[in-house]
Amino acid sequence: MDYAATTSESLSLVVQQANREDLDWFIAIHFNAGGGQGVEVYTYEGRQYQDAIDVCNNISSVLGIPNRGVKCGTGLYVIKRTKAKSMLIEVCFVDSDDADKYLSV
Repeated sequence: MDYAATTSESLSLVVQQANREDLDWFIAIHFNAGGGQGVEVYTYEGRQYQDAIDVCNNISSVLGIPNRGVKCGTGLYVIKRTKAKSMLIEVCFVDSDDADKYLSV
């Protein structure tokens, strides 16, 4: 989405667009913050989809950062409201040395 007045509006527009499409997956890619380290993937009810597990394993391996695993993202707007299977990928923590590893790849 190019423009939205609020975060809520932006999330709503993204979900509306996703739900208009016949998707195998809806994937959102983010960078985490908060002093942690590693990659994690959020799915509905923390479902352990092989694709989500593979994303964690591959990012962890390539960047050399901890694999925090697949977690419950049911409370996250885009996970909860998209019709397709969905995952929100938190690639790394931008406020740790994860970011340096990400930038060096």
